[in-house]
Amino acid sequence: MRKVVDVNYLRDPRLRGYFKEDKSNFIIFTDFACMECYKGRSLTNIKNSLEIVSDYPEQVLVLKNTGAVIKEDLSKSQQNDIFIDQDQTAGFHDFCIGVKQASGGDFFAKQLLEKSELASMDIENKKKFAGLILRCCNINYANFI
Repeated sequence: MRKVVDVNYLRDPRLRGYFKEDKSNFIIFTDFACMECYKGRSLTNIKNSLEIVSDYPEQVLVLKNTGAVIKEDLSKSQQNDIFIDQDQTAGFHDFCIGVKQASGGDFFAKQLLEKSELASMDIENKKKFAGLILRCCNINYANFI
């Protein structure tokens, strides 16, 4: 089975049971889930988000970013996993090790913090844009809760 995840499920203890239940249980990381992991402008958030999945990296599939997915010509593809980013999926284990070992002063930590800042800004911009759309369409946000 494959499940698309968000940051809440990544931190949910039931995820460990899902992985243990069957070796063919996979999670799928979208680019937005990755941004959610980075959100918060600290190493703590990404470490917490990857704590469980870092024990099961062989059961993680990382999707290509949305821009790359949009460019795919589905009519010409016979590939089942056309949206899977093979390089990031293959490198996920090493990435998790790097995140666990990152400390505030090393180069990898600085890269993670830069991505964290960009992800936080991007999510804030998406929220502002969504609010603008709702206001322009005269839609009350409370109706969506």
